[in-house]
Amino acid sequence: MGCAFTEPFDHSRPVHHGGFQLPMREWPDECLWAQLQYERWQQDRYGSDYTSTAYLANLETEWARRGICSRCHRDIDHGLDEQMSDLES
Repeated sequence: MGCAFTEPFDHSRPVHHGGFQLPMREWPDECLWAQLQYERWQQDRYGSDYTSTAYLANLETEWARRGICSRCHRDIDHGLDEQMSDLES
């Protein structure tokens, strides 16, 4: 059920960080990224029937605001790191 912001982080589906009282801007990068990926997946899966478009927009805005560099992004998402390493090879 999400990670509750304690390490080690558990970001298995369903990812749910919205119930915490901590403002989104204070979420760890890993938690924000996992929630953003999950919400994007939900949007792709349910399309126009998806009801949390405002939440997804807020996650997208916060992610963009952080301006995380590609190297840091790869540290956050190990699957992305593996994909990028394969492409670089």
